[in-house]
Amino acid sequence: MSGAPDSDLRLKPVPATGRLRLGLLVGAVGAIGWTLLLLASPPAALGQGAVRMTMADKVFQAESIVEVRLPLDQPIPKHMPSKAYDSKGSSFPRVLFDRAMKGARIERVLKPLPGGTQATLPKQIYVFAIQSPCWWKAHRQGSLRSLVFLKRDTKGRYEDSGGVEHEQGLYSDVNPDYALLVKAIQEVASWTTGTAAAGPDDRTSQRKILESSHDPYQLYLTVQFLNRHAPEVLTEVWGAKGALVRMQYDKMVTEPAPQAVCTPPQ
Repeated sequence: MSGAPDSDLRLKPVPATGRLRLGLLVGAVGAIGWTLLLLASPPAALGQGAVRMTMADKVFQAESIVEVRLPLDQPIPKHMPSKAYDSKGSSFPRVLFDRAMKGARIERVLKPLPGGTQATLPKQIYVFAIQSPCWWKAHRQGSLRSLVFLKRDTKGRYEDSGGVEHEQGLYSDVNPDYALLVKAIQEVASWTTGTAAAGPDDRTSQRKILESSHDPYQLYLTVQFLNRHAPEVLTEVWGAKGALVRMQYDKMVTEPAPQAVCTPPQ
């Protein structure tokens, strides 16, 4: 097949007025698209699609983890649908979305920086897109608490390592298991990472979790922590890697998935 177009398929010149109108239209659509992308989309590496990070990656790669509270105490504007989920799938009101994002404030620190200092909240944080039904549930609560995982960029500024995994509300208090998640993060964040420096209390807590915990967040993050910093503890409690019993335990521990907390009612 030739790279040159067939003669009868050649494009005809577009009149100057047509080019002008087309240029204005493309420019307008492009501006709207970029605005929605900046306000609603999670960050992604250049040239890639949306990036998803596992819970373990988010927790252990973050230099600091904070909980923010977003205000949602204003009523739905009268010109907006009065019910949360309308048949046309209307997005959450832009004015309330913007106010919530701008009003985000740090509520508590789950993982402090070394020395107990607190990182500054970046200008842009990621919760979930304006189209998400999670906003309607959060509005009924009057506010939204959500976790922000902070990492320094190449210029030393703290940025939110948010991603598409936030879209289902797992890292916010619309998740009914949010308290369990926060407690598990605080626990693993308090453990010493150096094997030689790890205190006996840390190891006692970790063994107890491996032996008896049924909390999916606590168990998952503990196993992920030990895989990274003290795999010998897993061997002591669950057996050598590759052994049948160990494989059964490893298969049992998976990344907790969000419940259908933001799915519109059927």
